[in-house]
Amino acid sequence: MAYPPGEGPQRPWPGLEPKPDEVTFEAKVLEGIAKDLEADLKRMLGTGAGTPTDFAKHALPMTLMVDPDYAPGAAFIETLQNGQQYFGLVYQEIIEKYATAIELIYAGAGVQKEVETSNTGLTASI
Repeated sequence: MAYPPGEGPQRPWPGLEPKPDEVTFEAKVLEGIAKDLEADLKRMLGTGAGTPTDFAKHALPMTLMVDPDYAPGAAFIETLQNGQQYFGLVYQEIIEKYATAIELIYAGAGVQKEVETSNTGLTASI
């Protein structure tokens, strides 16, 4: 990916442009990564600190007392409510994409298992 001058990585990062023979995978390592990510996803879906449930408890009181004749106050409350709603939508999208990434890693591990089996001549047990 090309960046405009002065933007993007300022130093070369190994692995961003790998050569075909420089990339190796192990199915067990990929499965381990996916399991670690699943544990993190479970935490993100829970009720602990930093989760949407926690945010909803602390972000906005259930009842807000605002003088209806004070337009800036009403606008402020509306902005808070919109922000909270938008945060929830963005977080949900992150969760969905995170889950998709985990599925792709598991799929890659499955393909790699087949490659390893083909290369070693062993048959996979069912």
